[in-house]
Amino acid sequence: MPAGPVSTAIGYEYRREAAYDHPDPFTSNPSAVLPLVSGSPQATTTAPARNPTTGDYHLSEVYAEVNAPLLSKIPLVEQLELDAAVRYSQYSTVGGKATGKLGLLYRPVKPLMLRGTLSTGFRAPSILELYQGVKNTNFQAVDPCNGGGAGKVGCAGLPATYNQSLYNSGLIRGVTAGNTNLKPESADTYAVGFTWSPPQLNELSLTTDKFRIKIKDAIASQTASQILSSCAQTGTFCDLVQRAPSGEILNLNQTLVNLSRIEVSGIDGTLRYVAALGHGKLDSSLDVAWLQAYKSYVPQPDGSIVVDDRTGKGDQARSTFPRIKAQASARYSDATWSAGWKARYIGATTDIANNPINGGRTGATLYHDIQLGYTLPGGSTSLALGVDNVADKQPPASAANNPINFDIYTYDVRGRYYYARVNTKF
Repeated sequence: MPAGPVSTAIGYEYRREAAYDHPDPFTSNPSAVLPLVSGSPQATTTAPARNPTTGDYHLSEVYAEVNAPLLSKIPLVEQLELDAAVRYSQYSTVGGKATGKLGLLYRPVKPLMLRGTLSTGFRAPSILELYQGVKNTNFQAVDPCNGGGAGKVGCAGLPATYNQSLYNSGLIRGVTAGNTNLKPESADTYAVGFTWSPPQLNELSLTTDKFRIKIKDAIASQTASQILSSCAQTGTFCDLVQRAPSGEILNLNQTLVNLSRIEVSGIDGTLRYVAALGHGKLDSSLDVAWLQAYKSYVPQPDGSIVVDDRTGKGDQARSTFPRIKAQASARYSDATWSAGWKARYIGATTDIANNPINGGRTGATLYHDIQLGYTLPGGSTSLALGVDNVADKQPPASAANNPINFDIYTYDVRGRYYYARVNTKF
């Protein structure tokens, strides 16, 4: 084409994945392998018993990609390119699905680049999501059927004296497990953004992207509170709740399901400055991610939709969605030495309301990391010493994450961490 050559790629992929996890006797059933103490079984761990997980799948994919320069080097069009891609995936577990992407890159002048992307996505359930073995656990939730449920559909027949908090220290016994009936997730993604490098200051660049993702048939597990509420209010999911005649919840089955949809939107921004300094260079950056919305839509038996807005909340186990996350860094390097600093910020979230463990709010968290590096003569080998989480900050307490009381997926749980690293190029 007049603006440049067209690039294409086509291909085929085949992949097989298998997994097998067999917990040892101390994990699967501690009391069965230990002697009785005063006539009672004992356990070596607070971790609940779980069953083995085993499964596999195979996948075949074909794809094609094209990059086409449309215009260049004309007034108000320094560069205009079109990107397109299509892929077909065939899974042994959930069948086939086609996905695609269409992107446009427009640079009206050299310092400014605009871009937009429309794409569809597809994610098959993983081996763990399909075949995870049953695991015993305890849930923290308020039973809406307390006091007999005040005429709620799913509470019929329960005595007015019933109160779940009187049993099992207020916790609810239950299990988690995979689900072989899961359908794949599909997604529509929209993104627009720009990159700007002012001509008066070439060392500075600003990148910003606005995105919106709509996920259909999202794979997730409903919380114990959601299951109990749906059962009490509408009678749905009551088959997941096993009760004694007294009303006590003997077991709650928290299996994975396909929700109606999840919508996520936000803005990502990066400010970067790279400049010569002394005999080396200084590379500094600030990355900020603002979560505008994270909402799940759960259909009800009466046709209505319950919207669970997770934005800025951390009141569900292993499910923390701060509105703001940021990272700042600065690194100086020359031919021999390098030194770097990084700060990681996780914004505040709301937790279980009025809980004395943190007053219903998890505060913001800030970590600092440092590193010192040295490159040996010849340049092929470098050494580095570093410390992550210099202040040895512990993860913030969270009432929602019983029994460990912190979110291991969001916060640094190792504390201060020292490391040494050697990199060699051959």
